[in-house]
Amino acid sequence: MASAQSRKALERGWALHQKGDLAGAERLYLSVLRRDAGDVDALQLLGLLNAHRGNLGAAGQHFDRALGLDPARA
Repeated sequence: MASAQSRKALERGWALHQKGDLAGAERLYLSVLRRDAGDVDALQLLGLLNAHRGNLGAAGQHFDRALGLDPARA
């Protein structure tokens, strides 16, 4: 389970993401992944962010990684 610090970072990142601040959201998602490279939520959000940017290759890589780590949640 992710730490409270990671959860808060993901919540802040999602808020930025929804406001269109993709760069700010990406910084927060990546900060979570630096602490825990297997954080499925961060991987999924980073995949969604890349899809919104039109970078479908990167989006697919993040989604595939999340699916490989936790097929039931991805």
